[in-house]
Amino acid sequence: MPVRHEVIHCYGELASAMSLMASLARTSEWDRLPELEARCAALVDRLRPGGAVSLDAAQLGKVG
Repeated sequence: MPVRHEVIHCYGELASAMSLMASLARTSEWDRLPELEARCAALVDRLRPGGAVSLDAAQLGKVG
């Protein structure tokens, strides 16, 4: 099961990758999207086995 700091890290990485994907899509730079999609899928797979993890307000602030 992932520990809280790993969960926060994974969500931060997901947010960064998805933001970059959106920027690349807006400028029609499609070449890097498959690589970033694979990165997102790998992060989701890391999070999936752990189930729900409770985060306090300070930890939630680090994610957003």
